[in-house]
Amino acid sequence: MKKRISVFVCLAFFSLACLGSAALDAPAVDDIVEASPTLGFVKVIEVPAVVVPTATDEPRGLCAVVVAAESLHLRRGPSADDIVLIWLRRGDVVEVLDRLDPDWWRVGFEGVSGYARSVFLEVSDCEVSNE
Repeated sequence: MKKRISVFVCLAFFSLACLGSAALDAPAVDDIVEASPTLGFVKVIEVPAVVVPTATDEPRGLCAVVVAAESLHLRRGPSADDIVLIWLRRGDVVEVLDRLDPDWWRVGFEGVSGYARSVFLEVSDCEVSNE
């Protein structure tokens, strides 16, 4: 029984220490709190910010040509299960909007943007004519 009470007191102290640290120090969003319930202290560790690439990281004017055997689906999302928006024919030139996912590139064609499998696209000059 005495051991249970001491564990409860330790956990209560730990909870209060966490709340007190957050209220007084107000750590930034990128900080991580490392706690030691056995020692009864809270230590704040700063973590470097992670750079998340965005669609704007893609160079403007990058195009790709469809190299699929006959046609390629332009889908609403990056999955073979997503809805097909339009069909792209072999030789169609699309604007590459982002390549964050190595398997599915977000591309635009005639005012429609969606996702296409990257294995069926080849980066090319934007002035390639249809075959």
